[in-house]
Amino acid sequence: MAGEPGHEYEIHLHSRSDRRVLAVIRVDGVNVVTGRSARVDHPGYVIDGHAYGTIDGWRKNLGEVASFVFTTPRHSYAARTGRPDDVGVIGIAMFHEATAPRIPETPPTSSGAAEGAAAAADSATAQTRRRAAG
Repeated sequence: MAGEPGHEYEIHLHSRSDRRVLAVIRVDGVNVVTGRSARVDHPGYVIDGHAYGTIDGWRKNLGEVASFVFTTPRHSYAARTGRPDDVGVIGIAMFHEATAPRIPETPPTSSGAAEGAAAAADSATAQTRRRAAG
């Protein structure tokens, strides 16, 4: 889409997943959260499942945002900081939130219980021997 210099813009996101997603966003090749040259392992925005999000500018800190503004390529933030290669490109990588592996909730078998009791007895015997030797 073409923008007119001086006009502000926003990035609108929509998660179509049931799960939360991480949206790592770059504008002109620069991560919108960190201001560093963008990589997919950089910070981004978390969006709940089936939720919408609006990114209205460059994150300066937790409370301040600098608006996205269309400008000429040579006046872009990326070009002014020596990174003009991706001026004019908005990229978004979305990742599903990792889920923790589930541990099966099965009770120990009778042989497992016996092994546990034997290990506890061995430990107690070893402690008794150390006390007697010490």
